[in-house]
Amino acid sequence: MADSISLRVHFIDETLAAFDRQGIELPWPEDELLPISSYDLEGHQGLLNIEDLAFCIEQRVERAYTLQTRGQDSAKVRVLAIRKRGDQQILDWEQPANQLLQNGDSISVECNAMTRSNFQKGKGKGTKGKGKGKNPEDILKMIRKKLRFDLNDRVLCNCGSRWLCGHIVGTAVPNEGGLLPYLVKTDPLPGLPSGTISVPGDDDECCIQEVCFNLEKLHLVKAVAPIMASATRPKLRFRLGDSVVCRVRNDAADGLERWVDGTVNAEWPELPGSRQWELNGMCGEYPAVVAYQINLTLGGWVYCHKDHHTLIRRKGWAPQQRVKGISARMEVRKLEDGGKEKVDHQTERCKPFLEDDSEDTDE
Repeated sequence: MADSISLRVHFIDETLAAFDRQGIELPWPEDELLPISSYDLEGHQGLLNIEDLAFCIEQRVERAYTLQTRGQDSAKVRVLAIRKRGDQQILDWEQPANQLLQNGDSISVECNAMTRSNFQKGKGKGTKGKGKGKNPEDILKMIRKKLRFDLNDRVLCNCGSRWLCGHIVGTAVPNEGGLLPYLVKTDPLPGLPSGTISVPGDDDECCIQEVCFNLEKLHLVKAVAPIMASATRPKLRFRLGDSVVCRVRNDAADGLERWVDGTVNAEWPELPGSRQWELNGMCGEYPAVVAYQINLTLGGWVYCHKDHHTLIRRKGWAPQQRVKGISARMEVRKLEDGGKEKVDHQTERCKPFLEDDSEDTDE
Protein backbone atom coordinates (compact mmCIF):
# COMPACT_ATOMS: atom_id res chain seq x y z
CA MET A 1 0.00 0.00 0.00
CA ALA A 2 1.34 3.42 -0.96
CA ASP A 3 2.08 6.02 1.68
CA SER A 4 1.51 9.66 0.79
CA ILE A 5 1.37 13.18 2.20
CA SER A 6 0.58 16.64 0.76
CA LEU A 7 2.68 19.59 1.93
CA ARG A 8 3.36 23.22 1.14
CA VAL A 9 7.05 23.42 0.29
CA HIS A 10 8.84 26.74 0.92
CA PHE A 11 12.51 27.29 0.11
CA ILE A 12 14.52 29.44 2.53
CA ASP A 13 15.95 32.77 1.31
CA GLU A 14 19.48 31.39 0.88
CA THR A 15 18.13 28.59 -1.31
CA LEU A 16 16.07 31.01 -3.41
CA ALA A 17 19.23 33.11 -3.90
CA ALA A 18 21.16 30.00 -4.97
CA PHE A 19 18.40 29.13 -7.45
CA ASP A 20 18.53 32.66 -8.83
CA ARG A 21 22.30 32.52 -9.32
CA GLN A 22 21.91 29.26 -11.20
CA GLY A 23 18.97 30.47 -13.28
CA ILE A 24 16.55 27.96 -11.75
CA GLU A 25 12.99 29.25 -11.67
CA LEU A 26 10.81 28.45 -8.66
CA PRO A 27 9.29 25.13 -9.73
CA TRP A 28 5.88 25.60 -8.05
CA PRO A 29 3.89 28.28 -6.17
CA GLU A 30 4.74 28.21 -2.48
CA ASP A 31 1.07 28.12 -1.47
CA GLU A 32 0.42 25.05 -3.62
CA LEU A 33 -0.04 21.69 -1.93
CA LEU A 34 2.60 19.30 -3.22
CA PRO A 35 1.50 15.64 -3.10
CA ILE A 36 4.33 13.20 -2.36
CA SER A 37 3.73 9.46 -2.60
CA SER A 38 5.82 6.33 -2.20
CA TYR A 39 4.81 5.63 -5.81
CA ASP A 40 7.27 8.43 -6.70
CA LEU A 41 10.14 6.27 -5.39
CA GLU A 42 10.99 3.26 -7.50
CA GLY A 43 11.09 0.08 -5.43
CA HIS A 44 10.13 1.90 -2.20
CA GLN A 45 8.53 -0.18 0.52
CA GLY A 46 6.97 0.94 3.78
CA LEU A 47 6.30 4.41 5.13
CA LEU A 48 7.72 7.60 3.71
CA ASN A 49 10.41 9.13 5.89
CA ILE A 50 11.86 12.64 5.85
CA GLU A 51 14.72 11.57 3.60
CA ASP A 52 12.18 10.28 1.07
CA LEU A 53 10.56 13.74 1.04
CA ALA A 54 13.96 15.31 0.39
CA PHE A 55 14.65 12.92 -2.48
CA CYS A 56 11.27 13.65 -4.11
CA ILE A 57 11.81 17.41 -3.80
CA GLU A 58 15.26 17.10 -5.38
CA GLN A 59 13.87 15.09 -8.28
CA ARG A 60 11.03 17.52 -8.93
CA VAL A 61 13.25 20.59 -8.96
CA GLU A 62 15.71 18.85 -11.29
CA ARG A 63 12.93 17.73 -13.64
CA ALA A 64 11.35 21.19 -13.59
CA TYR A 65 14.65 22.80 -14.59
CA THR A 66 15.10 20.33 -17.45
CA LEU A 67 11.62 21.27 -18.70
CA GLN A 68 12.39 24.98 -18.16
CA THR A 69 15.40 24.67 -20.48
CA ARG A 70 13.57 22.32 -22.89
CA GLY A 71 16.14 19.64 -22.26
CA GLN A 72 19.12 21.86 -23.07
CA ASP A 73 20.50 21.88 -19.52
CA SER A 74 20.28 19.91 -16.29
CA ALA A 75 20.77 20.61 -12.62
CA LYS A 76 21.91 18.73 -9.53
CA VAL A 77 19.97 19.64 -6.39
CA ARG A 78 20.68 18.44 -2.87
CA VAL A 79 18.36 19.02 0.09
CA LEU A 80 20.41 19.79 3.19
CA ALA A 81 17.65 20.17 5.78
CA ILE A 82 13.86 20.16 6.20
CA ARG A 83 12.05 21.98 9.01
CA LYS A 84 8.45 22.66 9.87
CA ARG A 85 7.89 26.24 8.80
CA GLY A 86 8.49 28.58 11.73
CA ASP A 87 10.47 25.95 13.66
CA GLN A 88 14.28 25.81 13.82
CA GLN A 89 14.41 22.08 14.60
CA ILE A 90 15.74 20.02 11.68
CA LEU A 91 13.57 16.97 11.05
CA ASP A 92 15.34 13.62 11.43
CA TRP A 93 15.88 11.94 8.05
CA GLU A 94 14.91 8.51 9.37
CA GLN A 95 11.62 9.46 11.06
CA PRO A 96 8.33 8.61 9.30
CA ALA A 97 6.96 11.74 7.64
CA ASN A 98 3.41 11.16 8.88
CA GLN A 99 4.61 11.10 12.49
CA LEU A 100 6.18 14.55 12.25
CA LEU A 101 3.94 16.20 9.66
CA GLN A 102 0.28 16.31 8.67
CA ASN A 103 -1.42 16.88 5.34
CA GLY A 104 -1.46 20.61 4.63
CA ASP A 105 1.58 21.44 6.77
CA SER A 106 4.17 23.88 5.48
CA ILE A 107 7.84 22.94 5.47
CA SER A 108 10.98 25.04 4.98
CA VAL A 109 13.58 23.44 2.74
CA GLU A 110 17.28 24.29 2.60
CA CYS A 111 19.23 23.03 -0.39
CA ASN A 112 22.04 23.83 -2.79
CA ALA A 113 22.08 23.51 -6.56
CA MET A 114 24.43 23.58 -9.51
CA THR A 115 23.47 23.55 -13.19
CA ARG A 116 25.59 21.69 -15.69
CA SER A 117 26.04 24.81 -17.85
CA ASN A 118 27.23 26.98 -14.97
CA PHE A 119 29.63 24.32 -13.81
CA GLN A 120 31.12 24.16 -17.29
CA LYS A 121 31.39 27.95 -17.52
CA GLY A 122 33.00 28.16 -14.10
CA LYS A 123 30.67 30.83 -12.78
CA GLY A 124 27.18 31.26 -11.35
CA LYS A 125 24.40 33.14 -13.09
CA GLY A 126 23.83 36.78 -12.17
CA THR A 127 26.06 39.83 -12.14
CA LYS A 128 26.43 40.14 -8.39
CA GLY A 129 26.29 36.51 -7.26
CA LYS A 130 29.10 35.12 -5.19
CA GLY A 131 29.67 32.45 -7.84
CA LYS A 132 30.52 34.97 -10.57
CA GLY A 133 34.12 34.88 -11.72
CA LYS A 134 35.06 31.70 -9.89
CA ASN A 135 37.21 29.33 -11.90
CA PRO A 136 36.22 25.65 -12.22
CA GLU A 137 38.64 24.50 -9.51
CA ASP A 138 37.14 26.97 -7.02
CA ILE A 139 33.68 25.67 -7.87
CA LEU A 140 34.87 22.09 -7.39
CA LYS A 141 36.18 22.99 -3.93
CA MET A 142 32.84 24.61 -3.10
CA ILE A 143 30.91 21.54 -4.27
CA ARG A 144 33.20 19.14 -2.37
CA LYS A 145 32.49 20.99 0.87
CA LYS A 146 28.78 20.29 0.36
CA LEU A 147 29.17 16.58 -0.38
CA ARG A 148 28.28 14.12 2.38
CA PHE A 149 31.50 12.11 2.11
CA ASP A 150 35.21 12.73 1.61
CA LEU A 151 38.21 10.79 0.38
CA ASN A 152 38.77 7.41 2.11
CA ASP A 153 35.31 7.36 3.73
CA ARG A 154 33.74 3.89 3.77
CA VAL A 155 30.48 3.59 1.81
CA LEU A 156 28.14 1.11 0.13
CA CYS A 157 27.05 1.66 -3.49
CA ASN A 158 23.85 0.55 -5.18
CA CYS A 159 24.86 -1.63 -8.15
CA GLY A 160 21.37 -2.89 -8.97
CA SER A 161 20.95 -6.50 -7.89
CA ARG A 162 23.27 -6.00 -4.92
CA TRP A 163 25.26 -3.31 -3.11
CA LEU A 164 29.06 -3.19 -3.08
CA CYS A 165 31.17 -1.68 -0.31
CA GLY A 166 34.45 0.19 -0.62
CA HIS A 167 36.17 3.50 0.03
CA ILE A 168 35.98 6.82 -1.80
CA VAL A 169 38.92 7.61 -4.06
CA GLY A 170 37.52 10.65 -5.89
CA THR A 171 35.04 13.46 -5.17
CA ALA A 172 33.31 15.92 -7.52
CA VAL A 173 34.90 14.27 -10.55
CA PRO A 174 34.32 15.94 -13.97
CA ASN A 175 32.89 13.42 -16.42
CA GLU A 176 31.72 14.01 -20.02
CA GLY A 177 30.54 17.54 -19.36
CA GLY A 178 28.90 16.62 -16.07
CA LEU A 179 30.00 15.91 -12.54
CA LEU A 180 30.20 12.64 -10.62
CA PRO A 181 29.88 13.06 -6.84
CA TYR A 182 32.20 10.12 -6.12
CA LEU A 183 34.51 7.44 -7.41
CA VAL A 184 34.64 4.36 -5.16
CA LYS A 185 37.22 1.58 -5.01
CA THR A 186 35.24 -1.54 -4.17
CA ASP A 187 36.40 -4.27 -1.81
CA PRO A 188 37.33 -7.57 -3.51
CA LEU A 189 34.91 -10.48 -3.16
CA PRO A 190 35.39 -14.17 -4.01
CA GLY A 191 34.91 -14.24 -7.78
CA LEU A 192 34.56 -10.46 -8.01
CA PRO A 193 37.84 -8.51 -7.99
CA SER A 194 38.18 -4.96 -6.71
CA GLY A 195 37.38 -2.19 -9.17
CA THR A 196 36.67 1.53 -9.37
CA ILE A 197 33.03 2.48 -9.93
CA SER A 198 31.32 5.85 -10.42
CA VAL A 199 28.51 7.09 -8.18
CA PRO A 200 25.99 9.22 -10.11
CA GLY A 201 24.20 10.83 -7.16
CA ASP A 202 24.97 12.06 -3.66
CA ASP A 203 21.97 10.42 -2.00
CA ASP A 204 21.17 7.23 -0.14
CA GLU A 205 19.58 5.68 -3.23
CA CYS A 206 23.05 5.59 -4.80
CA CYS A 207 25.55 5.61 -1.94
CA ILE A 208 25.23 5.22 1.83
CA GLN A 209 27.72 5.52 4.67
CA GLU A 210 29.05 2.36 6.31
CA VAL A 211 27.57 2.28 9.83
CA CYS A 212 25.70 -0.24 11.97
CA PHE A 213 22.38 -1.14 10.36
CA ASN A 214 19.12 -2.60 11.70
CA LEU A 215 17.10 -5.49 10.30
CA GLU A 216 15.28 -3.21 7.83
CA LYS A 217 18.66 -2.70 6.12
CA LEU A 218 19.54 -6.40 6.07
CA HIS A 219 20.62 -6.16 2.41
CA LEU A 220 23.24 -3.60 3.44
CA VAL A 221 24.40 -5.69 6.39
CA LYS A 222 24.95 -8.65 4.08
CA ALA A 223 26.71 -6.49 1.50
CA VAL A 224 29.21 -4.98 3.92
CA ALA A 225 29.91 -7.85 6.31
CA PRO A 226 33.27 -9.61 5.77
CA ILE A 227 33.21 -13.23 4.69
CA MET A 228 35.12 -15.60 6.96
CA ALA A 229 35.12 -19.26 7.88
CA SER A 230 34.40 -20.36 11.45
CA ALA A 231 38.02 -21.36 11.98
CA THR A 232 39.29 -17.91 10.97
CA ARG A 233 36.94 -15.76 13.03
CA PRO A 234 38.97 -13.28 15.10
CA LYS A 235 38.67 -13.00 18.84
CA LEU A 236 36.08 -10.34 19.61
CA ARG A 237 36.86 -7.39 21.88
CA PHE A 238 33.47 -7.47 23.62
CA ARG A 239 31.38 -10.16 25.29
CA LEU A 240 27.70 -10.76 25.97
CA GLY A 241 26.34 -8.08 28.28
CA ASP A 242 29.16 -5.59 27.68
CA SER A 243 28.09 -1.95 27.49
CA VAL A 244 29.18 -0.38 24.22
CA VAL A 245 28.52 2.49 21.84
CA CYS A 246 27.99 1.87 18.14
CA ARG A 247 27.97 4.23 15.20
CA VAL A 248 24.71 4.78 13.35
CA ARG A 249 23.58 7.30 10.75
CA ASN A 250 25.07 10.80 11.09
CA ASP A 251 23.13 13.34 13.15
CA ALA A 252 20.56 15.13 10.99
CA ALA A 253 21.04 18.38 12.93
CA ASP A 254 24.73 18.96 12.17
CA GLY A 255 25.72 16.16 9.79
CA LEU A 256 28.37 14.80 12.17
CA GLU A 257 28.86 11.26 13.44
CA ARG A 258 26.38 9.82 15.92
CA TRP A 259 27.11 7.06 18.44
CA VAL A 260 24.40 5.40 20.54
CA ASP A 261 24.60 3.37 23.74
CA GLY A 262 23.79 -0.31 23.77
CA THR A 263 24.55 -3.77 25.11
CA VAL A 264 26.03 -6.76 23.32
CA ASN A 265 23.13 -9.19 22.90
CA ALA A 266 24.81 -11.79 20.66
CA GLU A 267 28.24 -12.74 19.35
CA TRP A 268 28.45 -13.98 15.77
CA PRO A 269 24.66 -13.91 15.20
CA GLU A 270 23.47 -15.70 12.07
CA LEU A 271 21.91 -13.55 9.35
CA PRO A 272 18.42 -14.53 8.16
CA GLY A 273 17.23 -14.89 4.58
CA SER A 274 18.85 -15.96 1.35
CA ARG A 275 22.61 -15.92 1.08
CA GLN A 276 22.81 -16.01 -2.71
CA TRP A 277 23.67 -12.98 -4.84
CA GLU A 278 24.11 -12.33 -8.56
CA LEU A 279 25.64 -9.35 -10.34
CA ASN A 280 26.31 -8.99 -14.06
CA GLY A 281 26.54 -12.73 -14.62
CA MET A 282 28.67 -13.36 -11.52
CA CYS A 283 27.29 -14.98 -8.40
CA GLY A 284 28.30 -15.82 -4.87
CA GLU A 285 27.20 -16.09 -1.25
CA TYR A 286 26.70 -13.42 1.36
CA PRO A 287 28.27 -13.91 4.81
CA ALA A 288 26.41 -16.20 7.19
CA VAL A 289 27.22 -14.25 10.38
CA VAL A 290 28.35 -10.85 11.64
CA ALA A 291 30.33 -9.87 14.71
CA TYR A 292 27.58 -8.59 17.02
CA GLN A 293 23.94 -7.88 17.60
CA ILE A 294 23.54 -4.80 19.82
CA ASN A 295 20.44 -3.96 21.85
CA LEU A 296 20.15 -0.17 21.90
CA THR A 297 19.45 1.61 25.18
CA LEU A 298 16.84 3.84 23.53
CA GLY A 299 15.07 0.85 21.99
CA GLY A 300 15.52 -1.42 19.01
CA TRP A 301 18.70 -3.19 17.95
CA VAL A 302 21.33 -3.15 15.22
CA TYR A 303 23.84 -5.50 13.68
CA CYS A 304 27.50 -4.56 14.02
CA HIS A 305 28.99 -6.33 11.03
CA LYS A 306 32.65 -5.93 12.02
CA ASP A 307 34.55 -5.59 15.30
CA HIS A 308 36.22 -2.32 14.32
CA HIS A 309 36.79 0.97 16.13
CA THR A 310 34.90 2.90 13.41
CA LEU A 311 31.73 0.93 14.27
CA ILE A 312 31.84 -0.15 17.92
CA ARG A 313 33.64 1.02 21.05
CA ARG A 314 33.39 0.57 24.78
CA LYS A 315 30.72 2.72 26.44
CA GLY A 316 32.06 6.18 27.26
CA TRP A 317 34.58 6.10 24.43
CA ALA A 318 32.57 7.79 21.71
CA PRO A 319 34.72 10.46 19.98
CA GLN A 320 34.99 13.77 21.79
CA GLN A 321 35.78 15.52 18.50
CA ARG A 322 33.01 14.41 16.14
CA VAL A 323 33.61 14.26 12.39
CA LYS A 324 31.46 13.86 9.28
CA GLY A 325 33.40 10.98 7.77
CA ILE A 326 35.33 8.00 9.06
CA SER A 327 36.13 8.03 12.79
CA ALA A 328 39.79 8.38 13.73
CA ARG A 329 41.57 5.49 15.42
CA MET A 330 43.94 7.68 17.44
CA GLU A 331 42.40 10.42 19.55
CA VAL A 332 43.66 12.89 22.14
CA ARG A 333 40.97 12.98 24.84
CA LYS A 334 40.47 15.49 27.64
CA LEU A 335 40.30 14.02 31.15
CA GLU A 336 38.17 15.21 34.05
CA ASP A 337 41.25 16.50 35.89
CA GLY A 338 42.15 18.75 32.93
CA GLY A 339 44.88 16.48 31.60
CA LYS A 340 44.94 14.69 28.27
CA GLU A 341 45.55 11.15 27.13
CA LYS A 342 46.19 9.61 23.75
CA VAL A 343 43.87 6.70 22.99
CA ASP A 344 44.11 3.92 20.41
CA HIS A 345 40.44 3.05 19.93
CA GLN A 346 41.14 -0.32 18.33
CA THR A 347 43.48 -1.70 21.00
CA GLU A 348 42.08 0.53 23.82
CA ARG A 349 45.61 1.41 24.90
CA CYS A 350 46.09 4.81 26.49
CA LYS A 351 49.08 6.94 27.41
CA PRO A 352 49.50 10.44 28.83
CA PHE A 353 49.58 13.11 26.16
CA LEU A 354 52.20 15.85 26.15
CA GLU A 355 51.65 19.01 24.13
CA ASP A 356 54.76 18.39 22.02
CA ASP A 357 53.54 14.90 21.04
CA SER A 358 52.30 14.45 17.49
CA GLU A 359 48.62 13.74 16.99
CA ASP A 360 48.92 11.27 14.17
CA THR A 361 45.75 9.44 13.22
CA ASP A 362 45.29 6.03 11.73
CA GLU A 363 42.35 4.27 10.17
